[in-house]
Amino acid sequence: MLLSVVIPAYNSSEYIYECLNSIFSQIVNEVEVILVNDGSTDSTVDIIQKEFEIYIKNNRLKIFHQENSGPGSARNRGLKECKGKYITFLDSDDVIL
Repeated sequence: MLLSVVIPAYNSSEYIYECLNSIFSQIVNEVEVILVNDGSTDSTVDIIQKEFEIYIKNNRLKIFHQENSGPGSARNRGLKECKGKYITFLDSDDVIL
């Protein structure tokens, strides 16, 4: 794996589709997305599982769950799960242009 993208997400249902779509519509190979659900109580996880199921099945999108601990804790959890040679971070309301 060349690149790992770590995204902490907390109640991001309004933004998460656009964020993930901006990644998967542009980057095709050797990229894994590590999304850490930081205790969301909205439909964030449902949206991800429904709209990005194919990326979950082929292990390009991995979702990890934790109790709400803040974005720093979620980023650290994501770092522990990365397999990429390079690592970058996005927030759940960011898009890659």
